[in-house]
Amino acid sequence: MAQMATDDELTGLYNRRYFMEALERECERAKRFGNELILCILDLDHFKKVNDTYGHPTGDMVLKEFAGLLKSASRRNDIVCRYGGEEFTVICTGGTDIDVIKFYNRLQALLEKLVFNHNGKEFHMTASAGAAEFYKETLNHSEQLLKAADDALYAAKQAGRNRLVVR
Repeated sequence: MAQMATDDELTGLYNRRYFMEALERECERAKRFGNELILCILDLDHFKKVNDTYGHPTGDMVLKEFAGLLKSASRRNDIVCRYGGEEFTVICTGGTDIDVIKFYNRLQALLEKLVFNHNGKEFHMTASAGAAEFYKETLNHSEQLLKAADDALYAAKQAGRNRLVVR
């Protein structure tokens, strides 16, 4: 029962509720102990087009595959969650901007190799990402960190998608 309350049913990743609790907890730890922390928000580019063109079952398959890639690209201590829809989050505990750049590069390499197929028609997906680093003096609350990462994601999309912006 507890697992159902924290896991996303489709992808098996942690859900939004768990993410919000984990982000709050990790921000408090970073404040208290001076731990490094960076939040990354990812969005599958043009995902709505996949659902509209190929249908929701294919869209669900894309989400499941992408979730698997996120787990493969992330570090063991990262907290990987489905934020909602086609948005995902990775809380990089003990991580810096360098770690999130390495993570995103690993993810992009995996995603480039992945070919999706719907009734013989092949297609690829890309992902945009925004990341923000916790700063004890200024960016030190979960809401601030989430907003900064979301703003960075928006900047990545505005800059042409399929990229990472770190703030």
